Amino acid sequence: MRKINSEYKTAFVSEAGSELINNDFFGFVELEDFACYVVADGLYKGADAESAKLAIDTVVRKFLERPSLKKRALQGYLKAANTRLLNSGKTRQRLKTSITVVVTNYEKMRYASAGNTRMYLYRGGHVLAQTADTSYAQQLVTKEGSSQDKLSRHRERNNLHTYLGQKSGFAPRISKKIKLQESDVITLFSRGIWENVEDSELLDVFSEVGNDPREAVDNVEELLLSRQPKELENYTFAAIFVNKVFEDPNRKKRIRKIIIISVVAVVLLAIIILVIFFWNRNRQQIRADMEDHLTRVVTLVEQGNYSRALTDAEEADALARRLRDRDRLAEIDTYMQLIQAVLFGDSLLDDGRYQEAQDAFRRAIRYARDAEVGYADINRRLEVTEEYINFFALMELGDSLVARGSYERALYYYARAREQASALFFSAGRQQALDAIADVHERMTRAAEAAAADAAEEREADRERAAALLAAAELIAQGDRHFAVGDYVAARAFYQMAREMYQELEDGPGIATATGRIALAESRLMDRQDQEALAAEFAAQGDRHFAAGDYLEARRYYTLARQIYDYLGMTWRVTHMDNQLELVRQAIERAEAEADAGRPPWIFGQSLNSPLILTAI
Repeated sequence: MRKINSEYKTAFVSEAGSELINNDFFGFVELEDFACYVVADGLYKGADAESAKLAIDTVVRKFLERPSLKKRALQGYLKAANTRLLNSGKTRQRLKTSITVVVTNYEKMRYASAGNTRMYLYRGGHVLAQTADTSYAQQLVTKEGSSQDKLSRHRERNNLHTYLGQKSGFAPRISKKIKLQESDVITLFSRGIWENVEDSELLDVFSEVGNDPREAVDNVEELLLSRQPKELENYTFAAIFVNKVFEDPNRKKRIRKIIIISVVAVVLLAIIILVIFFWNRNRQQIRADMEDHLTRVVTLVEQGNYSRALTDAEEADALARRLRDRDRLAEIDTYMQLIQAVLFGDSLLDDGRYQEAQDAFRRAIRYARDAEVGYADINRRLEVTEEYINFFALMELGDSLVARGSYERALYYYARAREQASALFFSAGRQQALDAIADVHERMTRAAEAAAADAAEEREADRERAAALLAAAELIAQGDRHFAVGDYVAARAFYQMAREMYQELEDGPGIATATGRIALAESRLMDRQDQEALAAEFAAQGDRHFAAGDYLEARRYYTLARQIYDYLGMTWRVTHMDNQLELVRQAIERAEAEADAGRPPWIFGQSLNSPLILTAI
């Protein structure tokens, strides 16, 4: 319906000029909804130069297959023509041509060009649009800002960088859509026209004619021939008069529809933007809440309030999961591991399970290093736990000394335990230490009353002191023997016992000697690996003596191994040595029972009253 409701008149002329063969070609086709107008100028002279005809034939065929005003469609028409010229084998010389295409839907137009054929659109007495040659001359004129009329005489006017028949770099120029109006004139012409007729002269021609394109075409040809050039190139000129433009009856409906669709699209876009806005704002709020919880977690951990810190950490974890923030989740997990380890350690501490509490706090310390928070507080809790452990160790040591009758030394350790409990505000422990001290004092009172009845107490005391000094000297000697064989743990134990005895005896030189020996032994125990290896060797020695039935030697080596493991804090090794010592004790009891029954006793390397055995106890 577009063609019959519009009026487009076309007239053209195409002549060989002074040449024998016309290598120009013009073709057009007008369909119901689209029309296509094409002019081509073959670049080679000769009877076999059919490039222009082949090019237009290809463009028209492609247009008929797919009539369209789209830029991609026009580009496809020209590329198809370029490919056909490249693949044509009719001549020995490769075919080349300039071409200009105009496509219209009787309402709008679009043009495309490659080479130096031209299209001018006249409206209201002036040129509204025109093609630009794809030539080196056009580049120079554009760069210099010179008049287009200079192209007709420029020596580089036929030096083309884009044309049909080009192997590579084919890049035609394609215009935007141009809305047509009544009385518009579209002209297409080859270089035979523009090399001989000025643009201003063409403008004059189309300023004077009416609505008949034939009259305009004849006037242009007459103007060209009046120049009487010596060599007149092939020339082609076509004029399309737009006497009536198609008016779409559904334009208002389409415009209304476009407006409605646009409004709906805008509303939808606004809704989407609002949804995204509120979604982002909600995520920002969630992130802000998460960061607030994390800040509180750090603050509460620093304050030692782990119960509330755990609640905030769980809230932060839930928010981080909603955000799917992996980095924050990993950080929060570290905080939660830290908090849970501390709370577990606190519960163990309240239950009196101090060793397990110590392990829990040590785990918490590792998490605190990773989280870089709470290290000082957790370290303090660990120190408190170790002080509880130390309290019970002091009490056990005091109990063992009471069992051996060493009341003064027991009082010393009980007093230290009492001080430890007081520092911990451990009232039950402090009372336990006070009860132990009272019991020792009672024991000492009974011992003093019994000694008061002995008139020879002072002489006995002298003898005891001498015996004690002798015993201390013997302990030093025992330590030296162990030191000589590399048994530094046992040597230190003997030296420590000797020093304690010297301290009780207030023997200054003896204290100095024992202290020096202890320092020397401890210097040899600095390397933990060597200590562990020594303990392992003692344990192995104990195993060999036990297997051989030498139970006293086995007990001695097990005891030495246990002392080293205990010093190194290897609890499970200490437990193992305790088990081995229990087996030795049971074996000794069996041996003593057999001896009491009249059977030959076992022969041991040392007597049961040796200082070594007393030390092991």
